[in-house]
Amino acid sequence: LVRLDNRDNKITGPKPLRLLDFCTYGGLYRNVWLISKDSLYITDPVSRKEGGIFVHASALSEEKADLHIRTNIANFFTGNKRAEIHDPSGRIVSSYREMLSIRSKEDTTLNVVCQLKRPVLWSPESPSLYTLNINVRQRNRLMDSEKVRFGIRDLK
Repeated sequence: LVRLDNRDNKITGPKPLRLLDFCTYGGLYRNVWLISKDSLYITDPVSRKEGGIFVHASALSEEKADLHIRTNIANFFTGNKRAEIHDPSGRIVSSYREMLSIRSKEDTTLNVVCQLKRPVLWSPESPSLYTLNINVRQRNRLMDSEKVRFGIRDLK
């Protein structure tokens, strides 16, 4: 169901619509995507507070970096989550797996810290990006998957 509403709205309008000679606040005027998700899925960061996937690094040195990975998953079943981190050349450099159990019609945020040895740092001269693959499964069936590209940088 998609419903469009072009009535006056104090939040969006610069003045009442009857005073304008044009209207930019009604209808679909940009690209729209309908994303269909299964009953066990990674939430959208725009539609839910703390939603989606967030990655940041700490304890950064030439030898290692601690990666903090936060993933928000909505669930109508039980399942497990697997994450893999690929270096800029595509090799798996870290991975973890954890079982999760979320009550029906609820969501949860999972926080994981994994260590990355000898991280390749991002810089404008060498924009090295890692790829985080998050897979959510139920009984070995892939329910949702997301990829996040990120760089590791230490600002001082």
